[in-house]
Amino acid sequence: MEDFQVIDTQEKLNAVVSERVSREHKKHEALRTENEELKAKISDLNSQVEASKPLKSQVEELTGKVKSHEMRELKIKSALKHGLPYSLAERISGDDEKSIDEDAKTLAEYFKSTKPVAPLKNTESEPKDSKNAAYLNLIKNL
Repeated sequence: MEDFQVIDTQEKLNAVVSERVSREHKKHEALRTENEELKAKISDLNSQVEASKPLKSQVEELTGKVKSHEMRELKIKSALKHGLPYSLAERISGDDEKSIDEDAKTLAEYFKSTKPVAPLKNTESEPKDSKNAAYLNLIKNL
């Protein structure tokens, strides 16, 4: 408390108050300039955000295309793995590799033959003349 001085005149009071006011005024000016700088930065950042919006939509569009191509590749790979023709790869459904593989396996079961079918009995009659019978016999023995 050694620094305390008694203010006994109006001039001393005015000097102390004006000193305090000038300090506060300097603080206020510093805050004002900082505020203006921050406003400028905010407007710059807002313009950058606005400029990046079309890029964001392009990124989303390209991401969607990549995902669809990856899914198509998975379907084709799974179809060929299970012996399905390439043209049936688009018929396979699923959201991930496991479900696509299961659907391809199920679809492939419909196209598998369980056992071979024996050929039908020859329904043609035997030729009556010997010339045709000889030719027929020659063809059978080939």
